[in-house]
Amino acid sequence: MVQPHSTGEIIIVGDSHRLAVARVKRAAAVPVLFEHEHLPFVQARLPRLVVLATHSA
Repeated sequence: MVQPHSTGEIIIVGDSHRLAVARVKRAAAVPVLFEHEHLPFVQARLPRLVVLATHSA
């Protein structure tokens, strides 16, 4: 799961080993989860973000 940080950065909460493996394999894309409310923040920092599904409570 990714979450916004007060510094304006995105932090990885758990499951960071997937990112490490993706880097080693030179993956072009890595699926991530985030709360719907953080979508604008994440989109602003990841311009190539592709949203596959959304769910709002």
